[in-house]
Amino acid sequence: MLQFSVSSDAARLLAQVNQIKKERLPKAITAATNEIGAVINSLLKKDLETAFDNPTALTLKAIDYERATLTRPVVNIWIKRNAPKSSANQAKYLHAQMAGGPRRHKNFEVGLIKSGFMRADQYAMPGPAIPLDGNGNVPPGLVRRMLADIRRYQNDGEKPVRARRGARKTNYFFPAPRKGSEHLKPGIYWHAGAVLWPAFIFTRAPNYRVRFDFIGKAQRIYSRYSDQIITKHLKRVLSGEM
Repeated sequence: MLQFSVSSDAARLLAQVNQIKKERLPKAITAATNEIGAVINSLLKKDLETAFDNPTALTLKAIDYERATLTRPVVNIWIKRNAPKSSANQAKYLHAQMAGGPRRHKNFEVGLIKSGFMRADQYAMPGPAIPLDGNGNVPPGLVRRMLADIRRYQNDGEKPVRARRGARKTNYFFPAPRKGSEHLKPGIYWHAGAVLWPAFIFTRAPNYRVRFDFIGKAQRIYSRYSDQIITKHLKRVLSGEM
């Protein structure tokens, strides 16, 4: 009588197959993680383009991305905190748009508060006389000119140099209310000849609704695509493609 069994050989072959799969699994996990991360990164950037009206180039480049590796199988996606060659901090100025609520003070508003022209609980909102750029922001050159003018008022209320020169002697910014302008609402005004224009009016904190749900959007994208992508890469391991 002849008896034989393949159990021992089968166990050995199964061990080899399991070892192969074990060696290939980290690569599959890393590849799946990177593919999911790339999908999330791409769709978040598209959402960023449509969440705002005329977003600046700096805003459109706010999302940063780091791929996973075999030794660190994690994808990192975040909002930049320091933009190269710029003092702007995307994570700070986008915070109110992502979480809702009041926005942070802009740099020139911080200067107004430190100089004593505006209270810490106030914000400077552009008036109708202020020209805005294509992105809806006040041009930096105009802000610098305004700050240069009103800082002269820290020296005993002295008028700006521009206000005492030639034909443009009545063309300048000044803070209110000050002596002689108690009837004006708190803010910065543009003195143009015989006309006073409200350049910036000081108001309470403006509240923003959530326009770019960074975390929530990423979670929804993951839930929608992750199973499909993970299954695809695991099948490649099982079929020997990876």
